[in-house]
Amino acid sequence: MEGDVNVKFLLTGGSLVKVRSNNWKKNRFFKLQEDFRTVFQETHKIIGRKNTFSIDDIDTVRQGRHSEGLEKYTDENMEDRCFSVIFKNRRKNLDLIASSREEAAYWTTGLEKVVRAMHNLSRQESSEHWIFNCMRKADKNHDNKMTLKEMKNFLRTINIEVNDNYAEMLFKKCDTSKSGTLEGSEIMHFYSLLTNREEINVIYSKYACTGGQMSAEDLLKFLVYEQRERSSMSDALRLIEKCEPDETAKENGHMTKDGFLMYLQQAEGMIFNMAHKDLALMKSCRCVELDCWDGENGEPVIYHGYTLTSKVLFKDVIKAIKEYAFKTSQYPVILSLENHCSLEQQKLMAHYLRSILGRALVTEPLGDKMPTHFPSP
Repeated sequence: MEGDVNVKFLLTGGSLVKVRSNNWKKNRFFKLQEDFRTVFQETHKIIGRKNTFSIDDIDTVRQGRHSEGLEKYTDENMEDRCFSVIFKNRRKNLDLIASSREEAAYWTTGLEKVVRAMHNLSRQESSEHWIFNCMRKADKNHDNKMTLKEMKNFLRTINIEVNDNYAEMLFKKCDTSKSGTLEGSEIMHFYSLLTNREEINVIYSKYACTGGQMSAEDLLKFLVYEQRERSSMSDALRLIEKCEPDETAKENGHMTKDGFLMYLQQAEGMIFNMAHKDLALMKSCRCVELDCWDGENGEPVIYHGYTLTSKVLFKDVIKAIKEYAFKTSQYPVILSLENHCSLEQQKLMAHYLRSILGRALVTEPLGDKMPTHFPSP
């Protein structure tokens, strides 16, 4: 694509007249960035205003006066110099006038080729493209480099919660240039280290039976057999529509591994979804393991440390357990606390256990003496 004459023209860039009304027609410089994923547009607005748009956001490119604005605010003799960039998601069109018919053709043909190339990316390339777009949104100063703070914002954008110390350790490992920032392949390496989970690879491979991807039927089998959910085909299709970042896969009703990872971070998929705890107890589960860690603002939280799971307040989990523990079974519930908390937050945990569970919490031996063994839960 780099050798194409139209794309070369876009990489050089040029001045176009941006049209908004009869009285607002301004010369602005536009240029395709070297990443082939974004277009720079000159702006005279206030500092901080976004001065790029993503190729991924373009729906179509229309040559001629075929938008309401161009038809209304330009003369007929400009027909072959006019074109419009039509965006997805109801974003306002970009109406433009080139200095000549030839330049208009360069712009429209070049943009169409780049849009088509992005659409035809391989699954791996599409995954990298999606990651790049998320990264660009988190890159607040638009320098194409990621500080640790920006990287944490990036992770939140793609629904990944991770322990701060673990994120910092990975960041330093990937910062091979020792610059204090990540860029290019360093960012991809960071994402790969963070999301390469062997257990997820195994389960995805087991159900990805349609050209290396999960079809809606494959996903439904996973939901029914692994998640034990009473799901339907419409539920599977809804999850694909909600979680799948690859537009081509989404159109085919398929879920890629990145989409599967996104699903696992949603409230419906993550292991610490409160509803999963409730459901387990409602199905007579009598032992619940809770990984407890120091949280912000002095509040202990529950999550699986150094993994992709989101954090839940300890007190909220205990409230849910109190409500559902004995709905379907009168037998005792064992709370297995894997405790990583500081002494101060351990004291708060003890307070919540006593105050929330009340008399339901066993705090002394049942009977005259301690038993020598405990019954199976």
